Amino acid sequence: MGLGAQLAGSAREWKQRLVAGRLGPLGVDLEAIERGNVRNPLARAVVFEGRKFATPSGKVNLMRDAPPAAARPSSDFPLALLAMSTPKSQCSQWADAPPLPLSLTVHPSAAPSCHDGELCDIESVLGRMPVRLHFDPRQRTDVAILPKGGPRSAGACANGLIRARLTDLGEGAALYEEHIRIVPRHA
Repeated sequence: MGLGAQLAGSAREWKQRLVAGRLGPLGVDLEAIERGNVRNPLARAVVFEGRKFATPSGKVNLMRDAPPAAARPSSDFPLALLAMSTPKSQCSQWADAPPLPLSLTVHPSAAPSCHDGELCDIESVLGRMPVRLHFDPRQRTDVAILPKGGPRSAGACANGLIRARLTDLGEGAALYEEHIRIVPRHA
């Protein structure tokens, strides 16, 4: 394909080429990055210096209307699903694959017909996945906490239970707007 020269070298040589090509003209080198944090050379030293804002009017634009109300639980799906990052998992990446099934933490009253440590399913309007139930009496009664990082191929990815919706501000993914229920396997 004619890319031999571009693809040659070690990981450090790749980093060196990337930094030299993108940041080198701005005074940043790989050695500085490897020593620790480096200030973004493109960032302003003082944000909004001189009270100038990057808006058409040059003024601050504040919200005028309250955001729409958050999704509310229903009797069919009473628990807000919170798939949380952990020290071992961020987004869809993990340092070590988590043990399966993933552990779901809820208040004991959230699953009165189940036992701590029991294998159950959680279910949303999109589907279901197996979990190991863990009770924590300190937990809120309306949330279910699941660690991020389960592989989709093993049916252990919380994103498979979450509908694609945008946040009210910024058009991000509304990941914490899905409600679920716990389904005992013995039922």
